[in-house]
Amino acid sequence: MNTVVQQRLDKWLRIAAPLLSILLISFLGLINLPFPNYTTIAPAYTLIAVYCWTVWRPDLVPYLGVFAIGVFEDFLRGTPIGAASLLLLLTQLFVRSQRRFLFGRTFDTFWVGFALIAVAVALLEWIVMSIAYGTPVAATAAIFRYLLTIAVFPVLSVLLLRLLRSVQHHS
Repeated sequence: MNTVVQQRLDKWLRIAAPLLSILLISFLGLINLPFPNYTTIAPAYTLIAVYCWTVWRPDLVPYLGVFAIGVFEDFLRGTPIGAASLLLLLTQLFVRSQRRFLFGRTFDTFWVGFALIAVAVALLEWIVMSIAYGTPVAATAAIFRYLLTIAVFPVLSVLLLRLLRSVQHHS
């Protein structure tokens, strides 16, 4: 392959790494593990990825890309189209407005910031789904999903941070 083509491809992949990782991570929540109702309590992996990348590199996480990933996730989950997009975009908007407070802080601050945002998103998701389905959905599933999301956050955020450092290191 031509060196110029390789350099352009390398640059494009670095720029696309956040969105590509968010898309790939969204598949984690769609894997049907052999637990009862797993898809309703699966951690909000996509939310974690959107939060992390929006804090670290908001310039590489366009709203349209997040919207498209949300629609894709809704389509594959069988949830009302636009529900995930709405929640992810609201998260992205809020995180961008709070980035100054979240960026460059200790991991504990980063995690607590996520936990606070995730509880708001869990509540909004419960409201949106209850309205969309015309009946209140089980709050226990939303609570369990929230707790699993908070528990998974450290592992996934560290993996994403390694990807970020790898992308920046080779720039």
